[in-house]
Amino acid sequence: MRKMRLALAVSLALAAPAARAQIVMPPEGEEHAFRALAADLERMVEVQQAGGWRIDRYEIDDMVPAALQTVCKVPRDTRVRALAWYDRRIALLGGPVEQAWAKTRDLTKLKPLLFVTRVRMLLAETDRRALTECPFWLEPDRNFHGIQSDRNRFTFNVETGGLVQLRKTEGRWTYGGGGVIRGLIGRGFDHTSLLIGAEFAGGAMVKLGGGGTFVINYFPALPVVIRMHDRTYHYDVELAPVALFQGDDTRFSYGMRFGLGGGVQSRRTRGLIPWAGIAFAYETYFPGARPQMSFLRGGLRVGIVWN
Repeated sequence: MRKMRLALAVSLALAAPAARAQIVMPPEGEEHAFRALAADLERMVEVQQAGGWRIDRYEIDDMVPAALQTVCKVPRDTRVRALAWYDRRIALLGGPVEQAWAKTRDLTKLKPLLFVTRVRMLLAETDRRALTECPFWLEPDRNFHGIQSDRNRFTFNVETGGLVQLRKTEGRWTYGGGGVIRGLIGRGFDHTSLLIGAEFAGGAMVKLGGGGTFVINYFPALPVVIRMHDRTYHYDVELAPVALFQGDDTRFSYGMRFGLGGGVQSRRTRGLIPWAGIAFAYETYFPGARPQMSFLRGGLRVGIVWN
């Protein structure tokens, strides 16, 4: 489905589109609504491009209903200023795009210009339609913060995924796999989010010494995540106090985690922003109920952001 482009998310997380080199943020002095308008529409176009951009008219038409949810909340004079700002960006990138194509005949070189041109097209079409199609309950608001991200609002985040695990104990390594689920309360800011919550993971690992036997480990944790946003992409840095107990030994071992991750977000659908990506972590457990242990854990991760 066009509205749920998560099938492309993992491959996108591993590739940096050429257009991203030309990110230009709106002027800092502009009102919230101006910045929210640019952020929302650019995120939508980037998601749309990820599915393969075909014919301009039909791609724009597909985005219009969702884009109007943003555009209708932005005052008309702000939309006009935003159109002029995109015109200046297009000129700086060598546009209009038709003239640039006639000179280069190279779509790869034109990706930044194509992206900005498509955002401008979406804004122009939704601005035109907003004059007659905006519902009465979407009143313009200069303090509007957008709807395609968690900027300046609280969110509830649910994340889950599979894990590959390596454990080192007393100089010996073993391996296994499992899964994780967690719920996080988040507070978004302009380009970052702070998330805090609870996590529970578990998995089977081959016992040291082999013999075909397994031990079941459980990992409760209280993660604190700083999430940095770059349009549809996000990058995570995580710290967490962690604990470990086993299916046949319920004594707790305690430790700390340092983690890194990233993902790609789709556009907002029914109040939810879905995303998919990857996460990696190093954990160390202090001597106590068990000898000192270290874990390397990583795998695919999917989540939803609920505003």
